[in-house]
Amino acid sequence: MVSVKGRWPLVVGATLFALAGCAQTDEQQPRVATLQSGSAATPQPGSGRADGAGPQDKPGQVRLRLDMSEQEMQKLQQVWYSCLAEHDPAAVNAQRSGGQGVAVNVEAVSKAASEACALKFPKPPWEQDSGNPTYADNFHKEVKCINDKGAGRGLKIIEGQVGDWTFAEGSTMPEEQSNQIVKDCEREVFGGGR
Repeated sequence: MVSVKGRWPLVVGATLFALAGCAQTDEQQPRVATLQSGSAATPQPGSGRADGAGPQDKPGQVRLRLDMSEQEMQKLQQVWYSCLAEHDPAAVNAQRSGGQGVAVNVEAVSKAASEACALKFPKPPWEQDSGNPTYADNFHKEVKCINDKGAGRGLKIIEGQVGDWTFAEGSTMPEEQSNQIVKDCEREVFGGGR
């Protein structure tokens, strides 16, 4: 089976494993974060409470919003990648940098660099944060929506732990179409203007 996680749970899950110093031992290529050159993004308020923060937000930590574009989200993640590269140059993968800027293997980052950069890691949108009391119910609804919309069209997913799902064996829908169904269901269940 090909493992695929919901959009923000994937980012959060991979990062939490990296921040905890855990490395996966599968046969896949290591996850590498790419650093684009350019100006740092301005932190934007998140979703959820009236002030845009979730109840566990720390002052200065950015929270993503569901209505952000991919480019806006990537700019905020670049701040975190820059911090990791600055605090742990050994984690920079020069062979993969190429014309895309600096590449950081987030699974190889030292604990000290992870701790130094923890506040720069953008938290997921409040609607998709495991600390949100309605997240688990909404995640189940999202999985059902994806399976309903993909039924008979070559798309089926299997739910794992909350925030984690995989494509079922035999899923044949082209990636572009399955990504669109995932985005449609995310918008339908969690809201957001994407």
